[in-house]
Amino acid sequence: MSNSIKVEFTHSEMLPLQYAVIVARNNNKWILVRHKNRNTYEIPGGHIENSEDAVTAAKRELYEETGTEKFHLNFVSEYYVTKNGKTTAGSLFYADIFEFSDLPDYEMAEVLSFDKLPDNLTYPEIQPILFNKVQCWLNFQNSKDEIWDIYDKYRNLTRRTHQRGVPLTEGDYHLVVHIWIMNSYGEFLITKRTPNKGFPNMWESTGGSALSGDTGLDAAIREVKEETGLTLLPQNGQIQFTIQRENDFADIWLFRQDFDIAEVVLQENETCDAKWATRDEIYKMMEGGSFIPFYYIDRLFEMIDSEMELRRAAKSDSEELLTLQKQVFAAIYDKYQDHETSPVNQAMDRFIKRFDVGDYYKILYKGNLAGAVFVYKTTNGKMRFHIINIKSEYENKGIAQEVMKRLEALYPEADIWELDTIMQEEKNCYLYEKMGYAQIGETRNINEKMTLVSYIKTKGLYRI
Repeated sequence: MSNSIKVEFTHSEMLPLQYAVIVARNNNKWILVRHKNRNTYEIPGGHIENSEDAVTAAKRELYEETGTEKFHLNFVSEYYVTKNGKTTAGSLFYADIFEFSDLPDYEMAEVLSFDKLPDNLTYPEIQPILFNKVQCWLNFQNSKDEIWDIYDKYRNLTRRTHQRGVPLTEGDYHLVVHIWIMNSYGEFLITKRTPNKGFPNMWESTGGSALSGDTGLDAAIREVKEETGLTLLPQNGQIQFTIQRENDFADIWLFRQDFDIAEVVLQENETCDAKWATRDEIYKMMEGGSFIPFYYIDRLFEMIDSEMELRRAAKSDSEELLTLQKQVFAAIYDKYQDHETSPVNQAMDRFIKRFDVGDYYKILYKGNLAGAVFVYKTTNGKMRFHIINIKSEYENKGIAQEVMKRLEALYPEADIWELDTIMQEEKNCYLYEKMGYAQIGETRNINEKMTLVSYIKTKGLYRI
């Protein structure tokens, strides 16, 4: 029988609350306790007695296990723990402790304070998850007047808004941005969180929620301005990938821009320090517990190191991109003489309309324009890989494969990708099949030399 434990904060069953757990803080340090019969630490809490409600139990447990009678208690969430198929429920609280009295002679041997959650916990599969839930709750207590736009799971705006601090309804999403600023020395600008916030006194990259009306780029520039006083230039930023989480889309941005650290103006109750840090320094801080762990950081650094880059194009790039398209497809046109369908014969007025229906990206290799790719949404959850142009001198470098991988990571809301290609071009067909695309049997004869075949990908989509 499996001994795996699952912790959730929403559950389909109505279960009686059996436990009250209180994540507590005093003088900006976390309060944990040690049982008389154990050498491990635990978050205060215990069983809810038959005559108690959850709040009464939380107050009693906090006194019995820490000796405090002066504190402010806040309800955070109900939680559900499933082990071996059996689920139990509890209430999770946060408490600010103002003063300690003598520790009552019950179960606990001592009360200790920590800057961060220690490793030797009594319930290591449960307590870190509850602790992190409280950190997120604390973050939401700041700027409660923020209003967010609500998206559906396909990243469509719903025309509804949401006030920060109120739990989101299942199926609703908001937009979050993480902004990594890198200077010409390869260092990253990091900031230190103030003691009043969740994950207090820890270092991080700048980030936050998009406000109503914000695009991802708007939110990235605004958050950096608010938290550091620095002004990012839009042309210096590029979204790297997006992560679709339980209730948000997190856009991960990279800005390449130099600043003097003396220019930083820290935001009261948000940031209390800032500095440039190398990758090695960031990794060491993460290992030491002083930097908020971003699980995607390895992939981000890999992309930064890559010789290939995707850069969002604009209408002002149309002439350059159309010239590239005609150059790349000239040999195909000569081979198949597909006069009506060839990209070689596309007019500018039709080409430029692409920017109104989808996203065009330049493909850069070692800083040089190596190609371009255009994608667009066909229906909810479905993206079309419409056209990719790669100059002949950049072929056989794995660029096309990496482009397709990155595009899947940029649109996690899409669970289907589709494309058409020339059946007679076996090399291209092999590439798409290698990347997980499968023919769906639909073909279209363009002329006696050329047939288009349709492909679709639904499995093995790349996610970060």
